[in-house]
Amino acid sequence: MSVIYLVGMPGCGKSTLCRALCEAGEADYIDLDCLVELRARATIPAIMRLRGEAEFRRMESDALARVASMPRGDRPLVVATGGGTPCFGDNMDRMLASGRVVWLHADEDRTLRRLADAPGQRPAADRAMAGGKLRQWYRDLLAVRTPIYSRADIRFDTTELDDAAAISDAVRRFATLI
Repeated sequence: MSVIYLVGMPGCGKSTLCRALCEAGEADYIDLDCLVELRARATIPAIMRLRGEAEFRRMESDALARVASMPRGDRPLVVATGGGTPCFGDNMDRMLASGRVVWLHADEDRTLRRLADAPGQRPAADRAMAGGKLRQWYRDLLAVRTPIYSRADIRFDTTELDDAAAISDAVRRFATLI
């Protein structure tokens, strides 16, 4: 079985695409944030608030190491990573060594709308939104992360991922990659 890691900015559709691929029978999936939450018995916002980002990133790296060393099954495994996962420690190297990495990217306005429509899920985006600086936060973060994301094996557009028909189309397009 192959492992495909999805990387990209918050709100680009990593979790949505993973779930849709699994529901369509194209792949199994793991959401790295869910693994961290299960192990910590707390949500990502709670972990960040109570334990801090450094501890969250350590937990995230540990979860990634477990996924990268899992026994392989018959079906492809698609892993939704957190937006910052490849940017810390040796996480991007680990992903590139143990599978294929796909950089999901979407139109800026669409991504910002997705972030605004999901308050409470991403503490940094929520702070930027509260201060009226979501677009600037996004652009600054993208500038820092682009050199890391660009190491991915493949780039995949997820701008159109906001309704059932668009998700189905994205699944068909993505299935040709696995």
